[in-house]
Amino acid sequence: MNFFANFRNLRKVKYIDNFHLFDAKFKKHCEEGKLPNYVVIEQRYFDLLSVPANDDHPSHDVGEGQRFVKEVYEALRTSPQWNEILFLITYDEHGGFYDHVPTPVDGVPNPDDIAGPPPFNFQFDRLGVRVPTIIISPWIQAGKGMINIYIYIYVILKF
Repeated sequence: MNFFANFRNLRKVKYIDNFHLFDAKFKKHCEEGKLPNYVVIEQRYFDLLSVPANDDHPSHDVGEGQRFVKEVYEALRTSPQWNEILFLITYDEHGGFYDHVPTPVDGVPNPDDIAGPPPFNFQFDRLGVRVPTIIISPWIQAGKGMINIYIYIYVILKF
């Protein structure tokens, strides 16, 4: 079964009530302690009249994106549900957009000695880009966290 194919179903009209505007509903749900078990928040990817895009993509103002992250964090932190919240911020950008150190290319072992097919015969002997995820929660001890996560995966959490 193709997991991602199921997302096409979300386009059906019967799911329209599952989608809300950030300013109109999310903050109110936070204040009232009525957040559902799982929430996905998308930024504004385009400038709308006098309201700027608030994503971290070039050519937009990264400051707007960071203000948006802070706004989400403050809404969650002041919610009566804060002690039940795990806030994940995953960036999908790479290639130097955030990274100050290039990924290693020398001395990286092929994990299983299998090469790709001809004509390129790729050896799988280099590391990919790092994709950062920030984990914020009252469950996480201050100053603790994980560094050096080596694989890029999609995670779906159900509590």
